[in-house]
Amino acid sequence: GDMKISAPRALALSVAVGHALAAVTKGVSDNIYNRLVDMATISQAAYADLCKIPATITTVEKIYNAQTDINGWVLRDDSRQEIIVVFRGTAGDTNLQLDTNYTLAPFDTLPKCIGCAVHGGYYLGWTSVQDQVESLVQQQAGQYPEYALTVTGHRYDSFSWSTFSQPYPLFIHVVS
Repeated sequence: GDMKISAPRALALSVAVGHALAAVTKGVSDNIYNRLVDMATISQAAYADLCKIPATITTVEKIYNAQTDINGWVLRDDSRQEIIVVFRGTAGDTNLQLDTNYTLAPFDTLPKCIGCAVHGGYYLGWTSVQDQVESLVQQQAGQYPEYALTVTGHRYDSFSWSTFSQPYPLFIHVVS
């Protein structure tokens, strides 16, 4: 028949669920959690021309390719000594066409990876902005050689950091 839950049982259940969730996140320090929240905020802001990004962040330059509709920014956070590359995720038909291009493409921008192939659509998107991103990152790294590089965003973040064709004297973080 009907399963009825009394108020005391509902309260006990919610407390148990709360304890279970706390146990799952127990190993994450406040600093790491706050860092993830910051990167999620920046990634979300990439859909709205960087509204509401943390006040410590300076916009260096927008990344854009009209043909592939790849959007992103190179940012700098002097308080954290960090160069940040953020990519906006899927936001239209052009992006969706790239996302669903599952053909394998030769990984030509990473010569050390002989015979490697990657997601064709992501690769096309990345190569459409690669020179722009690498130029901006190199310029910032030249001015701020002690800064780390963090790559974040939706969909191109994990892919793009590994495709930089030149080695950077930077510590690279990827936050998806």
